[in-house]
Amino acid sequence: MGKANFNERVLETHYTPQQAQRVLGMDRDTFNNYVRRGVINRVTFIDSKAHGYFKKGEIDALAEKIEALLLAAEAPNIYYRGLVRTPEGKIDRQQMLEDLAQENRLATTYFGEGYGQLPERTAARRRYLEVNPDSTFYLFNYSRMIASINIVPLTHDAVLEFQEGKRGWQFSDDKIKLYEPGDPLELIIIDTMVTPSASPEKRNRYASYLLHGLAKTMQEWGEKGIEIKSVDACGASDEGEHILQSAGFTFLGLKGKRRMYHLEIEESNLKLLRPYKKAFANWKQAHPPLHRFIVDREDAEKQSTPAPLTDPQ
Repeated sequence: MGKANFNERVLETHYTPQQAQRVLGMDRDTFNNYVRRGVINRVTFIDSKAHGYFKKGEIDALAEKIEALLLAAEAPNIYYRGLVRTPEGKIDRQQMLEDLAQENRLATTYFGEGYGQLPERTAARRRYLEVNPDSTFYLFNYSRMIASINIVPLTHDAVLEFQEGKRGWQFSDDKIKLYEPGDPLELIIIDTMVTPSASPEKRNRYASYLLHGLAKTMQEWGEKGIEIKSVDACGASDEGEHILQSAGFTFLGLKGKRRMYHLEIEESNLKLLRPYKKAFANWKQAHPPLHRFIVDREDAEKQSTPAPLTDPQ
């Protein structure tokens, strides 16, 4: 194998020191210090340069851990959660109503009364949570809601309607799916809101906290074998469009007054999706498809069955 081909093969799964340093957000001296101490593992190959390489999986995992610790240290009073459940696993309905009231107030300050207090929207919010309690996630500063996101799996025909400009709250209950394994899910993001009363710097941090929380939730879905095929969203503001574009969403076009975006999970290199994709890949490896299991078992039975004896002539 030529040296060029060797380096290409290595770089499919490993970072150079400079790449690893950038991913971790460290200066050169700090990075080299951690390498010398063995905190960061260096891999060397016979044909590689003396400085070695660094496994992408290990570096990415360390970067995510560092980022999570920094976020927690910056704002210990800020926390992320979905709906509250009782010890028996049922939805705490009183808390759900309180969350909905706060979410409606946040929508009013974020979008204005014309949308935040729209009866159709407020009724649909509760209805959607009744059908799929795992479709909304919040960020709180102490007990005050400061951000939220609604991310709902829909049937394929409903997603196509959404892509053509239909609003997310206008779908009937039979179009809402659950986060369950069995078939690839197509999600839509309906509302993503961050309190407008905070400074732009704080709003960016709040959005980061919310998305990191959602990444952890998606990782848990992957661990359960829940497959996510795609995510669709509408860029309702310059800020929202910037987030979608930065995340690698593809612009589908202008549908009426709605700017629609689409993301294929398998094709995305978004850092926040890596924990989910790794968890789901591990689940698939541990749970081979049933048809493959049946074929493998039939082949094994054929090999273990002795050939029939021929009748004596």
